[in-house]
Amino acid sequence: MPGYFYKAAISETDGASVHEFGCASALAIPDWQCSIEGSLTDPDDPSNELTATGLSLDRLAVLVACTNTSGCAASPFGYAADVALFGATVTIEDDNPPILADIGGSLAGTGTVYGPAGLFVRATDDNAGVASMSLEIDGQPQQTINISSGACDQPYVRPRPCPADAGRNFEVDTSNLPEGHHIASGTITDAAGNQAPFGPVDFTVEKPSPGYTNGSPAVFQPRLGIDSESIWHRPGQTPEIHGKLTTDTGLPIDGAKLEVQVDQLTSTGNKTVSRPPVTTDPDGGFHLTLPGQGSRKVTVTFAPGVGQSVTASASTLVRSRLKVKLKVMPRKVRIGRATRFRGRLVGAGPTGRAVPVDIQAKVRGRWQTVATVKTKAGGAFAKRYTFKYVQRNALFSFRAVVRGAPGWPWPTVKSPVRKVKIRVGGW
Repeated sequence: MPGYFYKAAISETDGASVHEFGCASALAIPDWQCSIEGSLTDPDDPSNELTATGLSLDRLAVLVACTNTSGCAASPFGYAADVALFGATVTIEDDNPPILADIGGSLAGTGTVYGPAGLFVRATDDNAGVASMSLEIDGQPQQTINISSGACDQPYVRPRPCPADAGRNFEVDTSNLPEGHHIASGTITDAAGNQAPFGPVDFTVEKPSPGYTNGSPAVFQPRLGIDSESIWHRPGQTPEIHGKLTTDTGLPIDGAKLEVQVDQLTSTGNKTVSRPPVTTDPDGGFHLTLPGQGSRKVTVTFAPGVGQSVTASASTLVRSRLKVKLKVMPRKVRIGRATRFRGRLVGAGPTGRAVPVDIQAKVRGRWQTVATVKTKAGGAFAKRYTFKYVQRNALFSFRAVVRGAPGWPWPTVKSPVRKVKIRVGGW
């Protein structure tokens, strides 16, 4: 009797294991005609539905296989299987809330405020992405900012429809609040609906005494803006920051002195540095250069007179583009000998110290991490790796990867691929 050992199944793979739903045939006719059941002609037949949940799904396949180790005889009907996939619905679950990465602005300063003020909030979310931010003052809703990037508009059509890193500035006219102590707080929401709070931020509203002398025309509540809220530049390049100061009606303010503060991200936190003030030109414009590299938040503030509180501010995030360099020496190694990996983060500046770097090798067509090291001063890293379990001559591919993570200002960056020849015998 021919060996009709067949199996029909729907296979779901979650990256590590395979989950199959189906049936396997027996020897005796007619039981060998294995079927998952269902209708090939009626898509709405309830027997066609198969539901599985709780899997971290990366592949869905419909399969027919021979399960007899000595082989399977051909089907007497001339074909082995009919397959019809009428449709599939995959639900992506995200239970992790977004993470607050930074908060600042004039509303988060140490002094009193009056008039226009800003609260800068930056958040990260490596799953669905940051969808919106909402601000409350003293528990009362004030403003909601939706993060719009095309794909971030519902209905979502991508696994991560919204940005993984988003920073926005809430503008608050504190002259509409009673003088005294107030609390700002809010909520960050990702595209899956998970929420994370920010705040509380304490601030005091106090109306200053007259005496506006900063700029012409001298005003108390100007409009202060920077051309871009995020600036990228090449390592070694000195970026320029441009902005403008005007009255409420758009009239340029000439000769106003603006204070400049730079928050440099380092491995131990933020380091705040005050830079020389800038002065507006007759068109109300100003610009400043920012030597160095890394990730820095630049805040420009205006006060209407000497000794008076800040009444306007604007911020921008300046980042140099990050690269990972990798060298491998030697590039020809006998089994049991070691290769040394050396590399450096280019563009990280002071941010590049104590950063985890994954050394990855390509195994069976997939990249796998074989070692993780942390960078030293200047972004340098090194790792010695000994080849022990190679059984034949081989050519291995390696790369270095710095992963994007909450609070880390760059997305995932990979080095160029480097090759290493492994020799089991002599050369």
